[in-house]
Formats: sequence, C-alpha cells, structure tokens
Amino acid sequence: MVGTRTFSRFATCCGASVFLLTVMMYVRPEFVVLLLAGLGFWALLGGVLVAFGVGMVKWRLDTRFWMFPALILAAFAAASHWVAVPVGRMIGDREFRLHLSEYKAVVEAVAAGTVPGELMVPGTAPGSGDCQTWVYRSAQRKLPDRTAAIWAKRCNEGMVVEFLVETDVPTLHEGYVFQEYAGQGSSSNAELRISSRWQYTRQITGAWYRFADKPGF
Repeated sequence: MVGTRTFSRFATCCGASVFLLTVMMYVRPEFVVLLLAGLGFWALLGGVLVAFGVGMVKWRLDTRFWMFPALILAAFAAASHWVAVPVGRMIGDREFRLHLSEYKAVVEAVAAGTVPGELMVPGTAPGSGDCQTWVYRSAQRKLPDRTAAIWAKRCNEGMVVEFLVETDVPTLHEGYVFQEYAGQGSSSNAELRISSRWQYTRQITGAWYRFADKPGF
C-alpha cells in the first residue's frame, strides 16, 4: 500500500504540473496545453476524493498526517484556478509589451494610410466620413510575433486595429487590438468599438486591449 509520504510527493508533482500547464494556457493557448490542463484539473479534484477516502480507511491508522495528500491536491487545484490564471495573463501581457513597437508600427501605418498590403474592403460608414478597411495575413508580409492576420478600420473620427493571434485551439479567436476614436455616439464610433466585434475584452495599457470570443483570456 502506498504511504502518505510517497503519495504526497506524487500529488506535489502532479499539482505543480497542472499549475504550470494552466499558466501556459493563458500565455500561449494551444490545444494540447488546454486539453492537458483541463484534464489535469479534474484529475486533481478526483484525487482529493481518492486521497481522502484512502486516508480515512488506511492512513489514519498509521499516521496523524493522513490528510496531507488530500490537502496538497486541494491546494494545487485552488491555486490552478485562482492563482495560475492571473499569473498567466501577467506573463502574456509582459510578452506583448516586449513586442509593442512592432504593433505600433502597424498602427502608425494605418493612421498614415500606408498599410503595406492591399485595401481589401473599401466603404463608407453612414453618417461619418469615409472609412477604409484592410485585412491581410502573415503570408502577405512579416507581421508582429505570433500574429496570424490583421484587421484594420480607419474612419475620419478614429481607427481600430486588430491583431489575431495564431492558435490551433478550435473555435478560439483571440488577440490584441488598438482602439482610438474621438466623440461619442456617432455611427462610425459604433463600428470602431471593439465591443461591437468581440464579447470579451480587457485593457492591457493605454489604448491597447486583449480580446477573445471565449471567457477568461
């Protein structure tokens, strides 16, 4: 029968692995990482029940520390949910700031109307000046780190530039967006608001935001 010391070491290794996977899930969301982090989290919860049950039946007859394995698993499960998530976001945001100059270069090109690439969707927003929209992908030119595509709209009153991040997670779309416009309530401003395109957003710094179509990121 496995003793409490051996099981505690095993629980610590498993818990630490799940914690790190959860952090990486928010830094670089990849399908394998999300899958392992999700399965690992539920395994920790199941392990709490198993460790508590074995402790009640066997370990408490041999040692006063029979609850330690269950407590270790519970602590890592809680940390993976409440600590790893903000840590992952913080690391991801720091990584974005390291490449901020590359993103700013694209924004400046959109502002100047010199975006390298074809003007894909010209048009006019009702009630405002002319709006121009660009859509181009990494195949057309070198883009900022991990950027799969860029969508940009520039109107007389402002502009919005979205950088879609590369990921192999099915149905997940996320990235970074620069949003800047003047005035309130105009129809062009409605088009420039990132909330009109993405349900989940959070501010990183200044006019820069992170967006996703799934909660948490």
